[in-house]
Amino acid sequence: MEVLNEPLCLGWLLGYLANGGQGILLTYEAFAPILASMTLQYMRFLRQWIEAPWTQSIGSLNIVLTSLCWRNSYTHRNPDFLGLPLGKGFDGIEVYTPYDANAFLASID
Repeated sequence: MEVLNEPLCLGWLLGYLANGGQGILLTYEAFAPILASMTLQYMRFLRQWIEAPWTQSIGSLNIVLTSLCWRNSYTHRNPDFLGLPLGKGFDGIEVYTPYDANAFLASID
């Protein structure tokens, strides 16, 4: 699905993950700070989800910031989105910064 509304796409993905699906959200790094608040709220939700004994496993949230993995990274770099969840001390966060399309495919694998 392609829509020019990052919060809507992230909401769709989070609902899909909660129902057992797997997915990746591709977004331009300049728009990622728009998703930061929703992502932090979801991470707080995951803390409570994991502690509840009746919950099932949930898919991982995968967000690809396209300015980091393509050649335009110098003029469009904004590391705020990466710094927010890492600075909050959430467990289970992995950050990959591939430098080209081949490294991106290897990190997704």
